[in-house]
Amino acid sequence: MKKIKGNFISVLLLIMGVILALTPWQLFKICCAASPTGIANTPMGFPMKCYYSGKLFVASGIILAIFALFSILKNSKGINILTSMIAIIVAVSNYLLPMGIIKVGNMAVKHWQIGFCGMEKMSCIQNTKPALMVILPIILILGIFLLVKAFLSKTR
Repeated sequence: MKKIKGNFISVLLLIMGVILALTPWQLFKICCAASPTGIANTPMGFPMKCYYSGKLFVASGIILAIFALFSILKNSKGINILTSMIAIIVAVSNYLLPMGIIKVGNMAVKHWQIGFCGMEKMSCIQNTKPALMVILPIILILGIFLLVKAFLSKTR
């Protein structure tokens, strides 16, 4: 209990990492997870952009949860700084990539792209996107708090 008490921010980051990993397929389903077949395809037969965004959210959430767990188990300044930087990168990249601000992939050429669907009635726009607009700022704020806490701590 003492480890958890001193690492409250890391515990919250662990919880948020798990929530982020569960968001696209379990909690706030993207179009692919909401479709009857389990994968929604474009007219060309390739998975939609939100499918690849879902993979990004799961991978980022798992990475964040693992580093937060390391931060809880070994409360050192270096691990806390690394965990906070991971949290900030996860929050910013999981916002910029699916929103199309930074484009990754090309559906026409590479047959994959990270993003949300273009139609407002799609599940990823109505469910996943609003949930991420709550989850990602919380991760960003917790990452900043952990970074400040790490720099202000007197431990190594």
